[in-house]
Amino acid sequence: MVDNTKVEHSDNSTNNQSESFSDEPTPRTDQETSSKNKEPQNMEVHHHTHDPFATHHKKNFLSYFWEFLMLFLAVFCGFLAEYQLEHKIEKNREIQFIRLITEDITTDISKLNKNIMLFKENDVKQNSVLEALPTLEKGFSLKFYDNYRSFQWFPDFIYTDATIQQLKNSGGFRLIKNYKVIAGIMNYDAEVKKALINESNLGRVMEKSEDFSNDILNTYHLHNQLKQGITPKELEIEGFDYLLSNDRIPLSRFANHLFYHRRICNIVTENMKSVKFAGAQLLILLKTEYHLD
Repeated sequence: MVDNTKVEHSDNSTNNQSESFSDEPTPRTDQETSSKNKEPQNMEVHHHTHDPFATHHKKNFLSYFWEFLMLFLAVFCGFLAEYQLEHKIEKNREIQFIRLITEDITTDISKLNKNIMLFKENDVKQNSVLEALPTLEKGFSLKFYDNYRSFQWFPDFIYTDATIQQLKNSGGFRLIKNYKVIAGIMNYDAEVKKALINESNLGRVMEKSEDFSNDILNTYHLHNQLKQGITPKELEIEGFDYLLSNDRIPLSRFANHLFYHRRICNIVTENMKSVKFAGAQLLILLKTEYHLD
C-alpha cells in the first residue's frame, strides 16, 4: 500500500511540473536577443562584368569582339536612320520645288500666249502704218492715225522666276538630283533672259520712235482740231496737213526707223515663242520625271 501511494505522488508531482512549464512561458533575456540579432546574415555577392578579379567572368577575345560589334551596329543603325530621314526631307523639298517651278512655268505660258497674240495684232497695224506713211505728204491719213498707236506700246512680259531665283540664291539646286531637269530649267531661264534683253531694246526703240514722231508729226495742231469736235474722217476729207515739214529726208528717216521698230517687235515675238516652247518641253520633262499630275 505504501509503495502505490508513493508512485501516485511522484506522478502527480511530475504532471504539476509539466503543467507549470507549459502554462508560463519563460522570458528571454536581452543578452540572448542581442546575440541572435548579431548573427551574420547570408548575402549573395554579385560581381560586375568589368570586375577583373571575378574569375568566373573573365573575358576572352570573342567577348570583346561581340561587344564591339553590338556597339558598332547600334551606332551604324542610328546613322542610317538619320541619313534616311534627311534624305526623305530633301526629297520632299525637291518635289516641292519642282511643283512650284511647274506652277511658275504654267503662269508664264499663259502670259506668253496673251502677249504673242497682242504682238501679232500690233504687227498687222504696224504694217498698215508703213503703208500709209507715204500718203502723209498729201494730207491726213485715217489709216495712219488709227494704227499708229501700235508703235507706242507693246505687251510687257513679267517673268515668274521667284522659285528659280530662290534655288539659285539658297543653293537649292543641289536638291535636284536629275541633271536632265537641271539642264531643262537652265535652258528655259536662258531663253527668258534673251527675250527680256530684246524686250528691253524694244523699249528704247519705242522711245526713239516717239522722238521721231515729235519731229515729223504736228500732234499739237491735230489735238486742237479734234478738241473742236472735228472727226478724224473729216480731217482726212479736208486734207488736213499732219506734217511739220514736207521735207522728204526726215520723213524717210522716220519711215526707216518705224520699219526697224517693227523688226524688233518681230524678234521679240519669236523670242517669246521660243520661251513658250522651252517652257512646254520643260513641263513635259518635269511631269514625266517626277510623275506629277
